[in-house]
Amino acid sequence: MEFCKRVGVEGAILQLDSFGIELEIPPGAIDSEAPQDISLRVLTDTPNLGNDKEEISVCFGVQCLAPDDLVLKLPVTYTIPHCAVITRYSSVEAVLYTGEGEYSPDAVVKERIMLSRSGIPSCTITKDVLKLKMNHFSWMIVKIVKIVKLFRDIFFPEKRKCCRPFKEKNLALQKTPVILHAHLYDDIKGNSELVKFQEGEEDFVPAHMEQQVLIKAAEGDLKMTCNVKETVIGRPAVVSFEKLMSGARICEPFELDFTDQPDIVAVSLKVGQIETLQVNLLFRLDFSTPHRRERASPQDPGILV
Repeated sequence: MEFCKRVGVEGAILQLDSFGIELEIPPGAIDSEAPQDISLRVLTDTPNLGNDKEEISVCFGVQCLAPDDLVLKLPVTYTIPHCAVITRYSSVEAVLYTGEGEYSPDAVVKERIMLSRSGIPSCTITKDVLKLKMNHFSWMIVKIVKIVKLFRDIFFPEKRKCCRPFKEKNLALQKTPVILHAHLYDDIKGNSELVKFQEGEEDFVPAHMEQQVLIKAAEGDLKMTCNVKETVIGRPAVVSFEKLMSGARICEPFELDFTDQPDIVAVSLKVGQIETLQVNLLFRLDFSTPHRRERASPQDPGILV
């Protein structure tokens, strides 16, 4: 989540390998007699940064912490993975949200800047990564403008999300209620590990490998359904279009009843905005072995295996 390094006039590269984020400080950028402690931190939860419906969140935010009196003589470059699907990179516009001090969920945005491809600050977007040039240290996040006015009728960016269902580590003997967690998150490096760690803390394990889901900026809400042999079980979940465009990690819980199903049942989780974009995650739930109660003898009242 954070990487710290002492940096002098020779410059340095700070890397957050788990998230694919990099900060390049060129030689001569720091004009100081003594090396300075500089920290690079990933911001994985930035719900209050921007509320424009024409913007798409496609990457994590970053924060660089340095001494308050440190002045950059040369711009630094951030390399940040993104999950946007873009057919014409020259038509994409990006916006920068930035602020002072250490980031917190109630942080106040100091500046909202439309980014050009040259000058400082600037942003260059290519396949899977963007490069952001800055001349000061702060916290920041880049968002992509959803519809470029010049191409409003023909250019609609999309984004990649991932879906992954999690089941209880030890399924109970009874087949109701069974809780299933369906996660939806941006397809950027580090998100999968964050979700898996969160579910592990609650004794949930993956029920299926993560599956990529394409989100179209021109479409509407996303629907999730759990099915057994094409029959919907439980209440369908709907994820709003606004949440899809945000960078929030979404967890939709399903409460399911398998009373009338066999001990080993195949479950299908269908996810998509429209039927033609729907993905199907098929996995099984096994109720045949865990926590079965055997018939107790008078000498041994109650045995659990």
